[in-house]
Amino acid sequence: MTYVSSDFSTADPTLNWDNLNERVARKLTMIGRTAYKSEKETPTFADDAKFVQHLVWAKHHLSVIEHVHISVKIICDRGVSHELVRHRIAAYTQESTRYCNYAQDKFAGQVVFIAADTLEDQKHWPEGSMAQYIRNSVANYTERAYLDLINLGVPPQLSRDVLPNMLKTEVWATYNLHEWMHVFEVRCAEAAHPRIRAIMSSLLEWFQETLPVVFVDVRLNME
Repeated sequence: MTYVSSDFSTADPTLNWDNLNERVARKLTMIGRTAYKSEKETPTFADDAKFVQHLVWAKHHLSVIEHVHISVKIICDRGVSHELVRHRIAAYTQESTRYCNYAQDKFAGQVVFIAADTLEDQKHWPEGSMAQYIRNSVANYTERAYLDLINLGVPPQLSRDVLPNMLKTEVWATYNLHEWMHVFEVRCAEAAHPRIRAIMSSLLEWFQETLPVVFVDVRLNME
């Protein structure tokens, strides 16, 4: 048994992150100006950025940014993944407990759980507390039960019945930029689950660094 932290990965081999901000600005401007037939002959990046930000934040013409999609791998617990996949329009591919047999050597013969290590988690599962002891005991017991069922010949898709929501999972999520805005609006909010809020708050910072032409004012718009 082992624990890992919630996290995300942007290692999409189909995307070149170099100059992505400029290339996305160019694409969105080319598409957006079609609506107004206002194309410029030799646009600069400054022209494109001004147009996109005006389109998004002044006109709220958000259908244009739906022409760009970004895929991100989310590492989280099963409970959080159930909230994540409620977002539409999207494409998802998730680590399958039907087909993954955690008793196999490639999984080191163990089950991986998500650590309760966000600031909010630490309020409720403090180090050395009875609450933490109970949580760890559940992880120990369910891993042993799962591995015993596998050894008894029960297939993974049925043995998974005993695995808890704290089980680690990986989900590739692909959204257009408009949907990413909605995800951040909902999942970075104070009312969101603390683990999904921690993931999405960090991911929003990455989007703001990588695609500021679209996302620079997202948090300001949420407040």
